[in-house]
Amino acid sequence: MPASEHTRGRPTSRRFLAKHAVSLMSLVLLAGCATLSREQCRSGDWHGIGTADGQAGEPLGRLDRHVRACAEYGIPVDEQRYRAGYDQGLRAYCHIDNACAAGLRGHRYQRVCPPEIDGAFERCNRAALAVYRLRRELDEISAQRHRYVFWLWNSPLSEHDAYLLRHELRALDRRYDQLRIDLYLSERFLDDLMDEVGARPSP
Repeated sequence: MPASEHTRGRPTSRRFLAKHAVSLMSLVLLAGCATLSREQCRSGDWHGIGTADGQAGEPLGRLDRHVRACAEYGIPVDEQRYRAGYDQGLRAYCHIDNACAAGLRGHRYQRVCPPEIDGAFERCNRAALAVYRLRRELDEISAQRHRYVFWLWNSPLSEHDAYLLRHELRALDRRYDQLRIDLYLSERFLDDLMDEVGARPSP
């Protein structure tokens, strides 16, 4: 029977984690290197791939990872066409509105824009990223609190365990309240910064 969503967050077997740690790490490393599939390498749309990377704010060093990925299949990369597409995509990315929009999606700026916009772009992206992280942590705490309440009312806990769980709930509530304050201040700061640099809010 599949595990209930309410069982997530409980302690996981250390023996299981130790047993599979090497395999999991290998998968992570392989996934990090394989930026392109065999099909993408064969398609040869290097201008399109470069444009997509530029529009995503990826650093130019991503080209080296593409070269390594396609070399695994014996397929060369047309670096000239990639760079032409990358430059085109980067021009579309390097607008101050994108600094905030990317940060609110959890994307950190890679310092790829021209010097005349780099400073303002980095400030806006950093402020928006702080808002994103606070919202995400609030969501995680809310989900954890939901699981704790479920266990408290639906699990056969001892009096001691129930006491500890209520203690954890109170701690979560205090953390949640503090994060709400932090989020309000961070959103106000981001709004003021967007006004300062002339950025438009995301629709």
